[in-house]
Amino acid sequence: MRFVIKSTVNITGSYLKIWDPHGDLVWETREFDVRQLGDIFYVPSNMQLANEAPMTLEEEAPEGVWSYTFYYPRGMGLLIGSFQVYGSPVSPGTSVISTGPIHELKIISPYGVISGGGMYYEGAGALFDVSPTIIPIDNGSRRVFEGWISSDPNGYSGPFNYAYVVMDNYIIQFAQWRNEHYLTVEQREGGTVEPSSGWYPENSTVSLQASPAKGFEFSSWMVQEGRAYPEARSTTNITIKEPITISAVFKERQTISPAILILTAGVALALGYVLRRQYSTG
Repeated sequence: MRFVIKSTVNITGSYLKIWDPHGDLVWETREFDVRQLGDIFYVPSNMQLANEAPMTLEEEAPEGVWSYTFYYPRGMGLLIGSFQVYGSPVSPGTSVISTGPIHELKIISPYGVISGGGMYYEGAGALFDVSPTIIPIDNGSRRVFEGWISSDPNGYSGPFNYAYVVMDNYIIQFAQWRNEHYLTVEQREGGTVEPSSGWYPENSTVSLQASPAKGFEFSSWMVQEGRAYPEARSTTNITIKEPITISAVFKERQTISPAILILTAGVALALGYVLRRQYSTG
């Protein structure tokens, strides 16, 4: 027995009670382990347990209309419903040939380990995932899981590596990945560079700003092992195509001391006085 349980509000702490056609309570589930996908909260079918076991109809279970009540919060019946049991129930471990439609869930990912793909009866819930979500390539490069796209409008498209779909069609889920490289920003004497070191997607553009400290001025950029970067401005943009190390070079600002300024002014005044004297006596 599995139910499709989805809500737009967090239903942590909810549970179900199920009665047979005679009104006897057959199952009371444990409080559900609720998952979230975007704005939807749901209970995976494999987590709908009563007495820590799946809800399975025994041989002696009566046919007819069974009823259930969904409780949230505890003790408050939020939703009442029913379902029909036909034919001879199936005991645990017995194989069943179903005449209902069956659909395939196909999971495709070029990286990581996938699970959840296979054949499902129509209306069944399917939980699938891929892991890990970060895979190192080499020193300074890695692959990062971005999200899923689906072949079906009712499939899952979003950023979570684990996801849930209701099988009403043939569905293919494609995992999307991106490459990232590490940008190392070395801080040198005389100033700072923003932003700091970090991971960036391949082919993305990063804007760097060098800010000199008091008494210094920006000189140039250096990349990798001392190679000069052809940019003379303190603000520069770089395209991330591989792991890269960059730093800004600052130099001390050349200033003239007040004493030199006074001496220079005095010499100028004296020279002007001499010239005026020569002109007046000439």
